[in-house]
Amino acid sequence: MKKSLLALAALFCSASLVADDMVNEYVNSLKNLECENPKVVLIMTAAPGMGRTQLAKQLEADFGAIRISHSDIGELYEKNGKNAFRPYMGIAKEVHRFDGEVLKALSKREDFKNGFIAIDGAFGGMILNFFKMQTRREGIKVVTVKMSAPEEEVMARFERECAGSAKKEAMMKSALREYKRDAKGRHDFDFDSSESAFDDSYESLKTYLSEKFNMTAVDHECACDNCDTTEETTVEEVTVEVAAVEVAVEAAAEEVVAEVAAVEVAIEAAAEEVVAEVAAVEVTVEAAAEEVVAEVAAVEVAVEAAAEEVVAEAAAVEVAVEAAAEEVVAEVAVIEVAVESVAEEVAEEVAAEEVA
Repeated sequence: MKKSLLALAALFCSASLVADDMVNEYVNSLKNLECENPKVVLIMTAAPGMGRTQLAKQLEADFGAIRISHSDIGELYEKNGKNAFRPYMGIAKEVHRFDGEVLKALSKREDFKNGFIAIDGAFGGMILNFFKMQTRREGIKVVTVKMSAPEEEVMARFERECAGSAKKEAMMKSALREYKRDAKGRHDFDFDSSESAFDDSYESLKTYLSEKFNMTAVDHECACDNCDTTEETTVEEVTVEVAAVEVAVEAAAEEVVAEVAAVEVAIEAAAEEVVAEVAAVEVTVEAAAEEVVAEVAAVEVAVEAAAEEVVAEAAAVEVAVEAAAEEVVAEVAVIEVAVESVAEEVAEEVAAEEVA
């Protein structure tokens, strides 16, 4: 039990961020520490005004659940002065960390046997999914309850709590939008918290807890004053719940920023790869250009050598032509001499015939 609760506490805080005396003050105000229950953490997804506190208090009274109330924690912070903790952060951010400190303190108590914890506070989106994954990994069973009610009923409750405050009404509407987004996720139990169906839904939830986790209703009255299940949600509770929603939104925004930064890093890495590839292509092109220049130079040398061979061959032809011409001239001269000799002989023969 203690080992599992310590693992669960690590989800909320990595180091002690709040005063031990305030944690002990809150732990000592908790009821049902002496009850024996299986290790089950019940968390709720609900908009302010849907009866989350009412449900948590009924579980505290009927099953002996230990109710960790974000509203009560917020009031404790304000009573002690939040400057004693981390003044640069809002109370709501500290509340989730305070949950972890409370679980740590519970795990250290020798008389602690009650594993059924109902967290009366805002859970949704990534915080809810991360919480479920880690707690189940540590062997702690988690029950997620999605509460729902007609929007007109919820807004009517808002108007009662926020009468005359446009800012608070705007915050309530923002919280309702966040709830609608978170409610789309998967939950273990759907709880209709409308005025006409709340009691029937609660009976169904009691049956669900009894059958699934072998829980039984306690056989004594809850002795604490803060177990009055008819109390309506207070302005302080609503304010803390809305602030917790704002924390979840900030956490989501931080994740988006981290994702964008990761994308930018990936883009820079891809750009560096492209630059490297372009540089490699340029080197390859330069090498190819050098090869082409070398080939052109070789071709020029070959052409010059061929031209020299052609010139030499032409000169040789000219010499041969001149020699042949000289031979022809000599032969023509010989022929001319022979012709002259024949002509003389013919002339002599003609003269002799005339004399005869």
